[in-house]
Amino acid sequence: MMNVIKTGLLFFIFFFFCSQAKDGISVIKTKCELINKNLKNFSRKTIEDAGQSADGGTITAYYERSKLQRITAEYFGESGKNNSDYYFDDGVLIFVVEKDFKYNRPYYYDKKAAQENDDTEWYDNKKTKIETNRFYFNNGILFKWVNAANKENPVDSAKSKKCKSELNRLVKLLR
Repeated sequence: MMNVIKTGLLFFIFFFFCSQAKDGISVIKTKCELINKNLKNFSRKTIEDAGQSADGGTITAYYERSKLQRITAEYFGESGKNNSDYYFDDGVLIFVVEKDFKYNRPYYYDKKAAQENDDTEWYDNKKTKIETNRFYFNNGILFKWVNAANKENPVDSAKSKKCKSELNRLVKLLR
């Protein structure tokens, strides 16, 4: 009888936490949508960040009054670009979305360059492949990672540290 009660209790706890995670994600999505909707009303600070890419990059921070709402970091390369958005609620990280854009050819490789190299393919923005990773945080702690294949990855402390380390670097540059 005690095992049945323990098993039932474990199922209840499991389903409770699963529903909390789903509710947490919907709350995060709602907060991010609200931030995006109000970007034009926020003050912003943009700086160059040439240290991450030979082709350069920019960091833009969005503030409501003095409270950080979002940081966007974009880095350019000849074969692609990377865009990361960091979202905050009351100064605490809640969501990160990383997008890697992979070009079919270097952006400068036009039709003329292809013909000169007896190639039949040149840079075409329509052929760019985008891989997106989403990271959900609760109280600054990573609790869900959805990878580029739209599959849930196991929560990885190394990935969490990498997100936070990059965020700390960006915040220092913005000071």
